[in-house]
This record gives sequence, structure tokens and C-alpha cells, in this order.
Amino acid sequence: LGRRSRARREFELGWALLAQNVKTPRPVWLAEGQGPHRRHSMIATESIPGAESALERWKRCSNERQRTELLVALGQFTAVLHDKGFNHDNYKAGHVLILPNRPSLVAEFHLIDLRGGGFSGGLSTWVRARHLFQLIHSFIPAKHSLGFKPEHRQLLLRSYCGSPSETAHWETWVKRVGRFKGKRLDPL
Repeated sequence: LGRRSRARREFELGWALLAQNVKTPRPVWLAEGQGPHRRHSMIATESIPGAESALERWKRCSNERQRTELLVALGQFTAVLHDKGFNHDNYKAGHVLILPNRPSLVAEFHLIDLRGGGFSGGLSTWVRARHLFQLIHSFIPAKHSLGFKPEHRQLLLRSYCGSPSETAHWETWVKRVGRFKGKRLDPL
């Protein structure tokens, strides 16, 4: 009895996401220590050869049409995760993978780094806004610009919620999370 290991929780979570038609590297192997070594556990997942993160895809976008396609898909993908009640503990563009030769579409994304995540039924407004903040903030590094502008943030939020009035609502909440964390959303 006792608690499940971190590896077991991530293993089970991977299969639960796949059952919900959310792509993630398929869990293929789990090892858990017994007795005094029970704290040690490992998981192996299938690899996704050549996959790039959504952040890497953003850096590779050569025009505004490609950026728009990526941000629309990321907003919609985030909405799908939230509609399914999935809480990702560290939701950023680096944890959403896509194959380089595939289009920027919701069905093409793979979610990684599941540790700390889970299905929690309904997600609060704060949790949803925190995820959106983490995602948006991952496109705005502190030291240099990746060309992510306020209009890109608006596009992602509109794609997430589907309407201009709701976009303003989520913009307010995302900025509130940023103030709480002491981080800016607008590039310098």
C-alpha cells in the first residue's frame, strides 16, 4: 500500500492522456524500487525522433502566417486540455512537441513533462490563467526578443476562448497571474 511512485503516476497519466486522445510519448517501461529503495523509480517512454518544441517552431517561423497558424493551434490545444480537466504543472511552449515536417495543428501536438500534472475535473480560472501565462511567458525570454508581441498574445488568447469579449477576460486574468509572479508579459 502506500503512495504511488512519481514514475508510476507519470506512467498512468501518460496512458490516461492517450485514452483522452491527447498525444504524449507512449509509456513503455516502469521500474520501481522495493523495500528501502522504494523511493527510486524510473519511467521510459517512446521517443519522438526529430520532434521540436513549439518554442523551437516559433523561432523557425519565417513569416507571420506561420506564426499565426502556430499560435492559433496552441490556443486551441490549451483549450482542449482545459476542457478535459488536465492540469499541467509546468505548461510552456517547450513542453509541447511537434514534428518539423507536420503542420501546426492541434492534432499534431505531443505533450511532455507530465510530472506534477493530472486530471482534476474542472479547472479554476486561476489555474487556467496560470497555464496561459506560463505558455505566453515562455515566448518572452528575459535577455532577448523572439518577436512575440502583444498582438500575438491576443491571438493566442482569442484562439483559446473563441471570442473577443472572453479574450479581454483572459487577458485580465493572465496579467493578474503575471503581477502575482512579478513577471512582465510585454517584451522589453
